[in-house]
Amino acid sequence: MNKLTIDEHTLWRTFHRVSDKIEEHEEKILSKIHLTKAQYIIMLEMAFLTDYHKAPIIINDLAPFHNSSLVSISLIIDRMDKKYLVKKMRDLPDRRAVRIKLTPLGEKRLREVVRPTTKLIKEIFANFSSEEMKNAMSLMNKLNGNLYSKSEQDSKVNEFYTVDRLFTFLEKLNSNE
Repeated sequence: MNKLTIDEHTLWRTFHRVSDKIEEHEEKILSKIHLTKAQYIIMLEMAFLTDYHKAPIIINDLAPFHNSSLVSISLIIDRMDKKYLVKKMRDLPDRRAVRIKLTPLGEKRLREVVRPTTKLIKEIFANFSSEEMKNAMSLMNKLNGNLYSKSEQDSKVNEFYTVDRLFTFLEKLNSNE
């Protein structure tokens, strides 16, 4: 068995602390708007995909973006439907398919999260130079490569859900407030 170095252990603990702290800040933002992290992520993806396709999507469209089953995603969608955040509609050509879209209330809640989330991101990286951010991103990409298989890294999701597309979409959401 390979022995763990002190640097590996320290880095591992640091990643966990940073991740936990970021999640704590995100949960604080989301709780003010009465959303869970899973609901927020699904709403953001729904808005992104709907904007991209210029039409309502079906639940299956969300599946490639999650490590969750369709059943789990459906349960989250059902809870959001009961809160009037999303609307479910039967697809006319295929009665088995259910189209989903954000309601005006869902769109409002999503916009309410984007501004404080953007502020949080800016605060987290306020002391980083452009060069430090590029170096950190390079290291994160290297780490990401160690965590995901080659097929996962090359997936259609990663091709479609590019940083540039997501950034442009978030800027659009931010400007709509």
